[in-house]
Amino acid sequence: MSIIETEIWKPNPDCPGTVFFDSQRTARDIFNDLETHLKADGRMPDEYFLFDSFGYWSDGALFPKDGVIVCETNYGTSEGVWLYISVSYEKEVYEHRRDNGVLEWHKRKVFEPFATGKTLGDTVDDLDRMFLAASSVMAAFYGMKVQVQERYAKIESGAIQPIYPQT
Repeated sequence: MSIIETEIWKPNPDCPGTVFFDSQRTARDIFNDLETHLKADGRMPDEYFLFDSFGYWSDGALFPKDGVIVCETNYGTSEGVWLYISVSYEKEVYEHRRDNGVLEWHKRKVFEPFATGKTLGDTVDDLDRMFLAASSVMAAFYGMKVQVQERYAKIESGAIQPIYPQT
């Protein structure tokens, strides 16, 4: 499966064989591609997978040019295992500066929620499945040289053994 692109590039009519930057893709379109990727990879969280539950990416918002996908996987406070996907980028914000306390516009790095996945199970196997989903997300955006796979297997004696030889 190919990498999920966040930018739109078009052929350059003035110089065949080259392209030029046209625009950013919408966050919703990128989420739809990610959802399709997780389904195809068999890594879709079994309870739900939601886009922008906090409302940061509404009304056709474009994915930020310098945006970086960040995944966090952890047990929930009440039940299940959660996969939080955020976008980190520099944003112009109106707030008090830390150095002088003055309220003004300035750029700073922000982490804005992008997608949330959840499984109801709360075993170590469920945690492993959600970490594999996070690995699949990262591979979808930053390169999938090989399919994301489990690296350990339980053998008949109950012990855990590496699937691939370690170097």
